Amino acid sequence: MHDLIQKYRDNELSAEDVRKLRKLLDGMSDNELAGILEKDWEVYKADGEQRLPTGMESRLRRNIHSVVGKVHSKWHIAFVTVACVMAAIICVGLGYIAHGGMPMVDAAHEVYISANDNGGTSVTFPDGSAVSMKPQSHISYHVPPSVEGERSIQFTGTGHFCITKIPENPFTISSDMLDVTVLGTEFYLSAENDGKNARIYLQEGLVRFQSKLSGESVELHPGSLASLDYESGRISVSTDSSLVDVFSKSDAICLNYENTSLGSVVESLNTRYAPFHITLGSAELGKMEFTGTLPANNLMEALSVLEYTANLRISVSNSEVTLYD
Repeated sequence: MHDLIQKYRDNELSAEDVRKLRKLLDGMSDNELAGILEKDWEVYKADGEQRLPTGMESRLRRNIHSVVGKVHSKWHIAFVTVACVMAAIICVGLGYIAHGGMPMVDAAHEVYISANDNGGTSVTFPDGSAVSMKPQSHISYHVPPSVEGERSIQFTGTGHFCITKIPENPFTISSDMLDVTVLGTEFYLSAENDGKNARIYLQEGLVRFQSKLSGESVELHPGSLASLDYESGRISVSTDSSLVDVFSKSDAICLNYENTSLGSVVESLNTRYAPFHITLGSAELGKMEFTGTLPANNLMEALSVLEYTANLRISVSNSEVTLYD
């Protein structure tokens, strides 16, 4: 178990390691697991490690966020239990979150998700909205965006957004100099605090882009780019699509569905995530309609969104995944 925990710290868990971890977790109680992790932490602390390894903080934050307010299958718990229990032990042991030395009392009120310097990070929220961030970008929020709850985040950096359409509950993205109100759409946003301007390019849908300095706002339509000058607060609109070039085709992270049968959703996931194969537990389940956005580069997150929004149960055996109602 110690070796698996160390591999997790080093972000080196293989598929075989995950299967081994799942088998170990199935055979032990929560108290046994907590005891093992506590002993491992004592060893880890004795080795002189006093800081979280590079990139670990953002992974811990994502793993903690991914289980807040959800009921999960054993399969999903096998992936996140070690991360969440270990996160609690590490944070209590250090007394603070390493990022910026933030006290734990403050961290409990605001969640940060950061992309490290070497690669981007993708995030999927409970409402099905997905964001792909470039290096040195970050998101923060007090409440994770959900279908019926608050849908508001702070963003700095460059990102590709796929926002689930909920007309009665718009999604708001704020930065130091701007607000973006989203009704449900796909767009690219660059809002770096140390830059001279912010830019947003709308791929599809409709957004309202507003300057906090001048109060000026514009509604963007597909194929339009709005640029906000930080010094004057003025907004200009063009058809320049160069912001899209920042993201390669492989960075596309969104699979969008609107009133789509669950059978069709599963077919598209099987195409995207082969050799993994997903089946439905009943024919009736395949007729259920799904509206939302699933990540196209993270099967675990895609299944978690389905599990949460459609109230499904998940069973996995090697590369075979079955969804039950």
